[in-house]
Amino acid sequence: MEEPTAQGKPINKEQEEVRLKLAVLALIDELDKLRQPLAQAVAEERSLLTYDYVTDDATDLLGERDSIRFRCSAAC
Repeated sequence: MEEPTAQGKPINKEQEEVRLKLAVLALIDELDKLRQPLAQAVAEERSLLTYDYVTDDATDLLGERDSIRFRCSAAC
């Protein structure tokens, strides 16, 4: 399928659909490869953002929405 395009020949609609499907499959495969490391990074990040790690000095720097989030994550 790459040969006709490399030679400057047009490809038909069926060939183009196959080409697009292969590209989508490759993207899905890449997403699957990234899913586990990203899930681990998010879990690690969430574990660090607990109410226990927020000191009294730091709460002054937090906005109201942030402190509500911390209270909710500690209670939930």
